[in-house]
Amino acid sequence: MTGTMIDVISERIGAPADGVRLFVGLILSQIFAFVHHFLLSKLTNVFVKRVLHVIIGSAIGFLVWGVFCSHHLASGLAFYLIFSVMNWNIATKVNFIFQMGYLLVGYYSNNMSSDYAINWTTSQAILSLKMIGLGFDLNEKKDSKCPSILSIIGYTFFVGNYLVGPLDDFNRFELFMENKLFPEGQHPGLGMGFKRLSHGIFYMIISLVTSSILRSDYLFKEEYANLPFVLRLLYVTVLGHCGLYKYLGVWCIAESACMYMGYTYNGEKKWDGLRNVATMSFHKSTRLQHVIDTWNINTSNWCSRHIFKKCSKEDNWMGLH
Repeated sequence: MTGTMIDVISERIGAPADGVRLFVGLILSQIFAFVHHFLLSKLTNVFVKRVLHVIIGSAIGFLVWGVFCSHHLASGLAFYLIFSVMNWNIATKVNFIFQMGYLLVGYYSNNMSSDYAINWTTSQAILSLKMIGLGFDLNEKKDSKCPSILSIIGYTFFVGNYLVGPLDDFNRFELFMENKLFPEGQHPGLGMGFKRLSHGIFYMIISLVTSSILRSDYLFKEEYANLPFVLRLLYVTVLGHCGLYKYLGVWCIAESACMYMGYTYNGEKKWDGLRNVATMSFHKSTRLQHVIDTWNINTSNWCSRHIFKKCSKEDNWMGLH
């Protein structure tokens, strides 16, 4: 029944069914975030909070990805098993190889065409970085213990960023579960979340409209080749820019859900700690560095923290970039 409804909506609005299913999952995450804001924010039982996120997150995952959400569970369980039975220096390397290998095999088996596909690897890409980053952090803290299996699975299916991010670290997740992420009495407002949500919906509408007008296959037609150079350049520029709007849309919508729960607290009485794109600065970018600084910010920070700085310490610059 759900699949039929999504297929009907997909046909009506001219969007791929997988994209509509992902959007429905993001809306369900929004609903849970609202419930958390008003009813669950004062819940002190850490066990119950983790179980709730596992149940709700995996249910949303099943709706969006079907049985393929089991791949995400497998990644979480593999991480726990690796760090429970191995020396952590070895476990860190094994975990890196496993998580990246699992993701690459998923890409190979699911994205054989030239067109970008929305499937379980969309969430797996975020999860792989989360698990690899957690492995690095554990190895640096020699006196720490391996997190419980419930903590790992809760981190895997955390409702706020399970589907498309924003990318976070395990320490933020644990502080949030224990109600220690932001000061007591300081409750996140809904205003910033609504603003971010409106940005996301705006970008999704623009993406939906422009995708039916500007098509990449037009670039290979003789009609395009016969256009004046200036018009060809303009078409490619607008096509490339509008092609990014679907990412802007889903990132902003997902981030707004985290804002409702207070998960984006940045330590300075602000709620933009997991901002993944600086929208206005991105649109005003005139240099490549501007784009790097304003686009996919959390992934860039992850690479800086776990790859660039670690290689720098070891004077291992070969192939760093």
